[in-house]
Amino acid sequence: MSEAHQEAYAYIRQLWHPDDPAWMKQRKADLRVLLKSVWAGSSAKEKARLKKYFLTGDYEGYITPIDKFISTPYNSPEMCRWHFYSVCFDDMGRAAVLNGVLRCYDDFFRDMEWYEQHSGCFIYGVMSDWDEITSGAYSSRFHREWSHSTWCAAYVSACLIFFGSNSSHYTEDSALLVRLFDFFKKAVEVPPLGNWHYLASLPKLFSVINDMPRKELPPSGRELVRLMEGNRESLLRAWKANYETAND
Repeated sequence: MSEAHQEAYAYIRQLWHPDDPAWMKQRKADLRVLLKSVWAGSSAKEKARLKKYFLTGDYEGYITPIDKFISTPYNSPEMCRWHFYSVCFDDMGRAAVLNGVLRCYDDFFRDMEWYEQHSGCFIYGVMSDWDEITSGAYSSRFHREWSHSTWCAAYVSACLIFFGSNSSHYTEDSALLVRLFDFFKKAVEVPPLGNWHYLASLPKLFSVINDMPRKELPPSGRELVRLMEGNRESLLRAWKANYETAND
């Protein structure tokens, strides 16, 4: 690990409180849930790394960017933003977090007491730079194959998965999709950068929404439908202008 990495990890260690019995008790309880759910398919070595980082902030070996991001107990949007743009994440890692976060705040994480604070830190920290990110001003900080178009595609994909979930148990978190809707709307309206045209067919999503029984949706799901339908005309107009040819 480089000296810059060591300094960065030493700095964020302040977010962990291993000497606080109450904090550690809750952290261990959360870890038990995650090891049986989100990380159930991880190898023994991977679980050992995740456990160490989750409980103490000690970093050894490889941890995926999204697992690293989720396992860091941010206490403010500013700290979340600092960590995101630090050497702790490379350009590909930042892209993985931006896309992956759409799927990681699911039922398992919603049961955690830190869910609201963590997702809020992401929205008000990392996503506060959305105008610069979509304009390409931060292109050097992200992998060259990533653009706001790939994020839009990930958002549409997350919506399709949510609306395609078993109606008796929605495993995807539509609440986060609701909170990120304005970012999605803004990104769709920005023409793709370079030759990357990844946005999935938005009309398909509206077709699914048309056939979705509203009464079976949770409150956040109904709100997501309301936002989509309320902005249907402007979203489809932007999609037609920026993406229709690329998806033919």
